[in-house]
Amino acid sequence: MTNLNEMNINYIRKVNQLKPHNRKAFDYIANKITTKVTLSEDESDELLLEILDDLLVAQRNGKSANSFFGEDLDQFVDDISIELPKRSFKSILLFGTFTFSIIFSILFVIFGFADFLSWISISHHIKIPVLAALLIVFVFLIFSLLSIFLDSNAQNRTKTQNIIQALSLFLSYSITYFIFNFVKQGPYFSFPFYLSLPLAIVFIVTTIYIKKKYFPKKQFI
Repeated sequence: MTNLNEMNINYIRKVNQLKPHNRKAFDYIANKITTKVTLSEDESDELLLEILDDLLVAQRNGKSANSFFGEDLDQFVDDISIELPKRSFKSILLFGTFTFSIIFSILFVIFGFADFLSWISISHHIKIPVLAALLIVFVFLIFSLLSIFLDSNAQNRTKTQNIIQALSLFLSYSITYFIFNFVKQGPYFSFPFYLSLPLAIVFIVTTIYIKKKYFPKKQFI
């Protein structure tokens, strides 16, 4: 959950009362709701507690999660999400900033160290084609969004999803390597390590700050 975590003893006790099949279904519902960044956290937590209480009552009456939620859990989440208040534009903007800060911190760390090694070995900074730089940013954005999409089902992941995410991580770096080495068209620019590494630190600090202050209980990539 978001504001409710492992220290919330009452919540844990209630969840532990669920039968394995019912708990699996509830975990799926809870994870789907809490990973919807557009939904209000407080109302989401209150709704999940109500769902948990109602599911426990249904369980005591001999009903299963399938009869309580219906056969299509995703449809249940979609229907219930419509009734929840949405996040403010500020929250959505913060989430976007958080995501892009992760992407650019990785890019600047990798490039900064590569440029530093180039400078101490041949006394030259790395020259980057503008087109290659744009393609690399695009690749990291696509694979980061794919990773976030897969993590939105983190509590009910299949081996296939784990393999896809591992391959996505590998491909993001592999494709970046090939782009950097084979895309040579267009103008070039240099971005010295003494600029890229401090910027990487700024993005890392920004990521940590936003995560701790605004999304302390959420799991991303």
